[in-house]
Amino acid sequence: MENVLEVSQLTKTYSNQRGIREVSFTIRRGEVFGFLGPNGAGKTTVMKIITGLARADRGSIKIFGFEQPDKFEKAMEKVGALIETPAFYEHLNARQHLQMAARLYPDLEKSRVDEVLALVGLESVQQERIKGYSTGMKQRLGLALALLSKPELVLLDEPTNGLDIEGRADFRQMVRQLAAEEQVTFFISSHIVEEIQSVCTRIGLLYEGRLIREGSAADLVDEQGSLEQFFLSEISQAKGEAVHG
Repeated sequence: MENVLEVSQLTKTYSNQRGIREVSFTIRRGEVFGFLGPNGAGKTTVMKIITGLARADRGSIKIFGFEQPDKFEKAMEKVGALIETPAFYEHLNARQHLQMAARLYPDLEKSRVDEVLALVGLESVQQERIKGYSTGMKQRLGLALALLSKPELVLLDEPTNGLDIEGRADFRQMVRQLAAEEQVTFFISSHIVEEIQSVCTRIGLLYEGRLIREGSAADLVDEQGSLEQFFLSEISQAKGEAVHG
């Protein structure tokens, strides 16, 4: 199976000494890889470095075989991303925002705007100005922008923030469908155990900037009986090692 994203020894330290240290993992085509960790563990930092929003102190990244940042533009051609809270022109409506973004992709079919509006459930409110949108509606629009270019790799940082129960169910269905039917690869971060367990096929546990465990979702659940128990057990062990180390 093709390696879509390869991260090796990724390290970045901020002035407050927080950051990430020697993070390595590989995501293969069609996988839904979940980054699970507490707030502040470094999940967003990793995603920012991959998408060029931050620079690493050291380490290497390959996207579809292209080194980043040396071949950044080539590497990012097939990538869509939603990192942190998206910013919008609030005087526009959803359709206008997507149409404006679509100009960046001259080969994109005009029907794609309609497709992504349907995909994220914004068809009925597409003519409403974004300034009147709820947090969940804005999150749906952020997902639409991430999927607009028909990416083969999609990075989503806390993608269900602000979504209600129906929105979260719609999100899970969308990810499963795109991964199974179109072999879209997903890299999803969250601090919510249930969200990661419900949709991801493989999981990496990030704690205080380090990737402390990685494996298939099924294996990790079997190990402790539930992903939540696995999560708590691994963090407890990591804390103990830090105290005695």
